[in-house]
Amino acid sequence: MKPPRVEKPHPFSLEYGIANKGGAHITARIWVEKTRKIVRRHILIGGALFLGWPGTCPASPPAADFLVGTAAVKITPTLEKGRPVWMAGFGHGRSADGVHDDLWARALVVTSQGTTLALVSLDLVGYFIGEVDRVRSRLTKADPKLATAGLIISSTHTHSGPDTLGIWGPDNGHSGVDRRYMDSLVERISSAILQAAQNRRPARLFVGCGKTRGLTNDLRLPKILDENLAILQAKDSKGKILVTAVNGSNHPEDLGQKNRQISADYCHWLIRELEERTGAPAVFVNGAIGGLMTPLEVKIDDPDTGHPAPQESYRHAELVGRKIACEALALAAVAHEMGRTGVEIRRREVRIPLNNTLYRAALGLGIMQRGVYTLDQALTGPLGALLGKDIRTEVGIYRIGDLVIGAIPGELYPELSLGQYQEPQDPGADYQGARREPGLRAILGRVASGGGSSASGDSHCLFVIGLANDEIGYIIPRSEWDESPPFCYGRAKKQYGEVNSCGSDTAPVLLEALEKLVGTTRPGGSLPSGVDTKKLHQW
Repeated sequence: MKPPRVEKPHPFSLEYGIANKGGAHITARIWVEKTRKIVRRHILIGGALFLGWPGTCPASPPAADFLVGTAAVKITPTLEKGRPVWMAGFGHGRSADGVHDDLWARALVVTSQGTTLALVSLDLVGYFIGEVDRVRSRLTKADPKLATAGLIISSTHTHSGPDTLGIWGPDNGHSGVDRRYMDSLVERISSAILQAAQNRRPARLFVGCGKTRGLTNDLRLPKILDENLAILQAKDSKGKILVTAVNGSNHPEDLGQKNRQISADYCHWLIRELEERTGAPAVFVNGAIGGLMTPLEVKIDDPDTGHPAPQESYRHAELVGRKIACEALALAAVAHEMGRTGVEIRRREVRIPLNNTLYRAALGLGIMQRGVYTLDQALTGPLGALLGKDIRTEVGIYRIGDLVIGAIPGELYPELSLGQYQEPQDPGADYQGARREPGLRAILGRVASGGGSSASGDSHCLFVIGLANDEIGYIIPRSEWDESPPFCYGRAKKQYGEVNSCGSDTAPVLLEALEKLVGTTRPGGSLPSGVDTKKLHQW
């Protein structure tokens, strides 16, 4: 708080003359001479200011700490006769027969101290890294200034949107991807980012964090929930809200597998509630949703009826979305303004061993399209399925002021987010004595604290963003990998999860890569010495 300003008498005021008369000891002549000198001095100073003499111009107002812009572009697929839109997430042969609510690409662009980060949320089941690369190329051509910007394109993972990965087509032998639609996505996503960049304006940023309660279920043992909720809110100099970004962890599959209408699921009502309550755009990015973090089987009372909302219904999804929005707004009401400025970008390319035979078969048949690498050579189609070893993906750690963001290219199990594992290890697990991976929140907490230790990251507001710049499937703790009998918990068959994972090496490789990023701070675009630029890219 500034001390109260003490106003001095103006030189031409009566108070000034009286104060400097010295009573009867100052004659009128002396007073006149003093007045003339004062007048001459003020004329000289005024002239200097008018003419702009060096050293006399008033300082220009300081540059804004942050520039923030947003935009939203509709990405709802067109339903045409004879051209089915295959819906993703549950099974084969589920074609859309209508649109309940539109799907969107929502972009948030933040610039500080010359560095820019673009965050995009897609109402899609996932978006492969090859498509992200196409967006990067499109942005570079459209605006060379954005070529050096950081980019996070994350999917909400709605199970009521189009198949953008290939594995939910009419049957298990045909892809569900519409290449024409995928081409249009590149243009629409790029357009959202470019519009958001153009809409940037000075802003103050606020962050808040807390928990959601009773909105998430875990369908796989051990039951561990990541109920962390965090918000980033931008306001202008007058306190008007410009945008609210929310990060939480929950599968948008509340409408169930019988739904045949295109929808963003609970995310639709979450965004609508935020925007109606704040009068400003909103963005939602999903978090650690593996495991399986879901609103399915969660009991929620409907205030309109006094009874529980029906499972797998639009009403249930609406209540989930609105409740998350209300909790986010409660956090925003007590959020603190950032005490730190700047944007930092840390990104590392990673190779993941592809040990999933079903994934390889899908790649060989062209159902999924992405390269499989042998050394630095990308192989595709049957050749890649047979001879390729690894897939290429990436991880990232970013900072916007006080907010540290971890970007993961798939569906992270909550154990890996929290660093909480079943102890002792179940005797049915495949890798007895496997090392427990470091929790992502603890890694991000070290970044937030300037490299110091952080047991869980709970003392910092963090964003954990899943399906970021890729979708490689489930990321499962190695100590819980359970593909071979005897199965964990005395079960007669294995739990769901491993069938949609690249393999048991995925989690160790990704978390190790994130740990290595902690020491590679890159403020303002400069790379520290000794960093392998082949694996840490600036784009």
